Parts: sequence; C-alpha cells; structure tokens
Amino acid sequence: MKYDQRIENYLTISGQYLIGRETEVFLVLLGVLAKGHILIEDQPGMGKTVLASLNAKLLGRPVTRIQFTNDLLPSDILGGPIWVKDENAFMFQKGPIFNEMILADELNRASPKTQSALLQAMEEKAVSLDGKTYELSDKFCVIATQNPYEQVGTNPLPESQLDRFSLGITLDIPSRELEKKILLMEDPRSLIEKIDQCLTDSDCEEFAWKSRDIIVSDQLLNYVMDLMTALRQKGAHISPRSGQDLMSTSKMLAAFSNRSHCTPDDIQYLAPYVFGHRVAGARGMKIGQLEVSKLIGELPIP
Repeated sequence: MKYDQRIENYLTISGQYLIGRETEVFLVLLGVLAKGHILIEDQPGMGKTVLASLNAKLLGRPVTRIQFTNDLLPSDILGGPIWVKDENAFMFQKGPIFNEMILADELNRASPKTQSALLQAMEEKAVSLDGKTYELSDKFCVIATQNPYEQVGTNPLPESQLDRFSLGITLDIPSRELEKKILLMEDPRSLIEKIDQCLTDSDCEEFAWKSRDIIVSDQLLNYVMDLMTALRQKGAHISPRSGQDLMSTSKMLAAFSNRSHCTPDDIQYLAPYVFGHRVAGARGMKIGQLEVSKLIGELPIP
C-alpha cells in the first residue's frame, strides 16, 4: 500500500533507529493521529518502550514516562493537594498525567486500583479530584506497554480498561538477519534523544481533517457490523466504542493513502489490531488477533 510522502518519510526515518518494526511504528502513528490510545504487549526487552518513545519524538510531542510498579499510587499519576506556605492553603499539584503523551510502562504490574486511575483520563481527557475537574490536552494520548500475563507480578487489565485502547500491538521476535543487525547497532535509546520532529502539528491536523471527510459505504458499514456480531456470538466483549475505533483508524488509513473512501482491505488490515486485545483478555493479545483474522476469512467480502 502506498502512503502520502510525509508518512513514507516518517517510516524511513524511524527505520534508521528501530530496525524491522515498520508495521508497529505505522500502527502507533495511526492510532495517535486517530486520537486513540495504544496498548503494546510482549516479553521484556523487545523494544516496546523504544517504539513508544520514538513515535513521540518524531511527532514532536512532549512525553511523560510513568513506570508502573506494585507500589505505585493513583496520586503518583494524577497528582493531589499540597500545602503551599506562601498561600496558606492547599493547592492542587498536577501529576505526570498532565502531558500530551503518556508512556505507561508495564501497566499491568500495578495494582488494579492504580490501573483504574487512567480510566477517566483516557475516556474523557479530564481528571476529577476533590469535586473539581481538570481538563487534559486535546492531544492527550496513552501508549501503554504490558508484559504477558503469565509472568510473575502482573495483574490482568479489566475489560473496561482494555476497551479504552483503540489498538493492540504485539512485537514478534525479529528474524535472524534483522536480529544480527540489531546486535551491532548502537543503543537506540541514546539515539532517539537526537531525533528531530518529522510530522508537524499542521501535518497532523491536515490528516485529521481529511479523515473526517472519508466516505464509508453502507455495504462496508454492514460488513463491520457483521464482523462485530460474529465476534459477540463467540462470547467476546465487543462494544460500540470498539466499532468507532475501527472506523476512525480505517478513515485515518485512507487519509494516509490519499483516498476519498474506506475499503474492505482497510477493515481486514486493522480489525485484528482493534479487536484482538478485546477478544483475548488475559489469554494473550496474539491469540485474540489470530482469532479475529480467522473470523475475517470466514465472512463474505462486500
């Protein structure tokens, strides 16, 4: 699939720092510009954190990294009241969540109570504390990483939280040839700090504006509904929100390709990433993606 030259340039530059991850870089970019949140799952050391940090740098967005641990408290994320001597009063001190892009590292190592601190923020782009509501940036986005659930010290994310992630991505072990190149290259974490912004705010706004005008035919909409219904019949929690996520990312994919309409190929490509983590739950994201792909192959294409 051929993309707008700006997207092609973005992928070319990212490939200089993260070898063999073009698809994953593209999906994170797609999710961020579609105003969604992204969940990345795989074993430690596979490049989840680097993937998130690289996209933040290429987009020129300020990013805050929050390392989730079993002793992290909700106030460590959201903030809270502190006594200000000069004012002789308690003042609200914003937590690290008040930034444009949040890297929630190893989210499923935190307690369920702390995990839930993200829920309202991800849904409403706002934080409510002590009867007051504090608005977050319109560009607010969470890129979360999690380790497989069979690892020691992990707490499964509840369905309500999984459903707030527009896309779920896994990182496979690279091929032997790619891994050989990775072993010889400099640590990408030190290189990323030197990267310049690749997509400007006006570029991102242009793609957002284009995506709103993308046409979705009634036939294609029925195809999406048939897929959602089939997944529900197999016992999966597929909410209307997940269908909206599939529509918004498919439209953005069409905008990236300079098309005026969505196609069945867009749906087939993105559906495993939109529905996979919702279908799998604690069984592993890859399993859910494979189940969605198999079901897509059984449905008639409009």
